[in-house]
Order: sequence, then structure tokens, then C-alpha cells
Amino acid sequence: MLVSASLEAVGTAAEKAGRLREAHRVSGERIALLPALSRDDPRAAVEIVDAVHMAASCAIAAGDLPAARVAADRVRHDDLISNHPYASASKLVPVLALTGRLTEAVGHAGTMWAGWQRAGASPAPWLSLAALTAALAHGLLGDDDGFHRWRDRALEVTGRPGTEQVPHLLPVRTFVDARVALHTLRLDGAAALVQRAFDDHPHHRYAPYARAAAAELAVVAGLPDAADRLAAAGPTGAENDWAAACLSRAAGRLYGDEDALVASVRAWERIDARFEHACTLLLLPERTAEGRATLAELTGPPAAG
Repeated sequence: MLVSASLEAVGTAAEKAGRLREAHRVSGERIALLPALSRDDPRAAVEIVDAVHMAASCAIAAGDLPAARVAADRVRHDDLISNHPYASASKLVPVLALTGRLTEAVGHAGTMWAGWQRAGASPAPWLSLAALTAALAHGLLGDDDGFHRWRDRALEVTGRPGTEQVPHLLPVRTFVDARVALHTLRLDGAAALVQRAFDDHPHHRYAPYARAAAAELAVVAGLPDAADRLAAAGPTGAENDWAAACLSRAAGRLYGDEDALVASVRAWERIDARFEHACTLLLLPERTAEGRATLAELTGPPAAG
């Protein structure tokens, strides 16, 4: 228990310093200790529950979506956690949305929401990531009503509905808004969104997503500072596999660099991000048909949520 708690401190320090890959690695070391922790000891239960939840969060923060899926499934099947009315679904929604399982993400988000309400709907700010990635799924499916409904719900779970300025939500909201704006080509507010992404969000684990998506939005919107934004996103993008793949695609768009687009395709494949992989294929003439077929498969009729 002491080693696990010490690793939690080390991982938190790494995350606060922006070393998201290191925090992800340390969370894996905590998971490796689980077999040695007694499930009959209430003191150990605290470490077990925290280690399992942090493994999922750190994997998402580092953009390691295959590891995030394994961690989310661990939460769903762990006998200390799996019967929670909404915690297990909340870990699954982000990875489903980011890997492009959009209708599945919407369905599990609905389960999470219903469970939260049945449990009394007490403030649970940690649900906001799942709510916002549910909004992302709706937005990529072309469901504007669902997109706005889940953006509002992300505020509601914090206990501060109607309040736009919730600092810990800003990077994720910016990421979701930027990615949906790019997908729908609603570029009128691109400059403001890009600026919001590059505002100072100190030590925030999801800043790489926001900056990478905003840099690509700047490229597609033709903003004059697009190249500068792309360069500025590089350091945080290096700490996140999703962001790195996105920045490679953005560079390919900006400079007409087919090699960068191919590298992006391979990076999306490595992290099983099927939706983004398909979107990138659309930029390669010889693979456009494949990209269209995959997008058609992934954007079927959305589930209720």
C-alpha cells in the first residue's frame, strides 16, 4: 500500500510537470501491484480503486487508447468497482468516442447519465470528461441537439449548471468544440477557438488534445498564424499519441506533405482511432474510397442518449 501510494505521488508530480507519458507509465506500475493488495482489507481498497481509475485517466491523458480501453474494461469488471451506478460507464465513454465507436459511446453515456440521476445526481466533476466526449460523439455523428445537450450536462455534473467558466473543463470543451467545428466545417469562430486552446491552462492533462485539434482547425480555416500554432502545439503534442497523430495530419494539410499524412494514418492505426484514421484517408486520393466506407460504417444512426 505504501509503495502504491508513493507511486501515486510520483505520477501526480509527473502530470503536474506536463510529463504525461511518465505519469501513464507510473500508473502501470501501480496496476502491477494490485495482485499483492488484499481485497479483504478496507485500507487496501482505497489504493485499488484509485489505481484502477487513475490507470484509465492517465492512459487517456497520454493518448494511449488501447491501454485506455484495457483500463476501462478493468474498471467495468473489477469486483470492487463494477457495480457502481455510473463510474464504470464514465471510463468507457471517452475511449469509445476517441476511437470512433461513436454510437457505442452515445449508448454508454446514456447509461451513465441514467445511473447518475438514479443515485441522486450529486455533484461529480470527474464525470465531465465523459459528458464532453459524449458531446464529441454526437457532434461527429451530426447530431447538433445531442452535442449541445451533453455540453450542458458536462456543466451540470459539476454542480454549476449554466456557468461557462469552469477552469478544469476549458481544455476538454475547447478540444471538443474545435474537433466538431473542423468536422462540420463551421469555421466562423475558428480564431477564437484557437486562441482559447492556446491560452494558459497550467498542468492540464488534456491540453494536448485541445492544442492539436485547434492547430489543425487553424490550418483548415486558413488562419495566418496556422504554422505558428502548429509549432506551438508540438511540445504538448509529444506527450500524447492522439495529439501527435493529429499534428502530423495538420502538417500534411498545411504543407501538402503526403509523407506526413501517411505517418498520421499509421499513428491512428497504432492507437485504434478508427474515425480519425478514416478522416485522414480522405486526404490521400488513392485511399479516399476506403475512408468513405469506414466513415459510413462508423456514423450510422446514433443510439438514444
